Amino acid sequence: MKDRNRYKKFIDKWIKKTPTPSGCGTFEILNVIFEESPSSPSSLWIALHTAEPSEYQTQFEATYASYSRQAIERSPEGWTVEDTRAYNNARVEFPRCTGLKNKITHMSVGTTAACDSKILFSIELDRPWLVTDGVTFTLPSGGLEIKLS
Repeated sequence: MKDRNRYKKFIDKWIKKTPTPSGCGTFEILNVIFEESPSSPSSLWIALHTAEPSEYQTQFEATYASYSRQAIERSPEGWTVEDTRAYNNARVEFPRCTGLKNKITHMSVGTTAACDSKILFSIELDRPWLVTDGVTFTLPSGGLEIKLS
């Protein structure tokens, strides 16, 4: 998957404005986003898209029958953070398509199960996935990788 960091400007600004201890770098930032921070939601929500979304998860979000965003717990059980990347620890299975069809080209990571959740990260798939009646879109463990450089 091609990685596209939606909040690079935000993270760069955060690094400049936030007093950080010596040695705080990309690993520490990813760790806060994916595993720590009591003021943040307990899960991050994965959405599927038919084109590149720009700001909110509802933009170009999948519309196949039975589709819904899927949660990954914000914890070391849900995510592994290593150096400049984070990835899911468990398989993520979206509901089986029961009608209509979508060609999925992107995924996003946001903070709510529905509505206009701000996109934290947007990822372009290596190739589009056609989701038709009876098809279940599944991400294996480690299949969703977020990289910061």
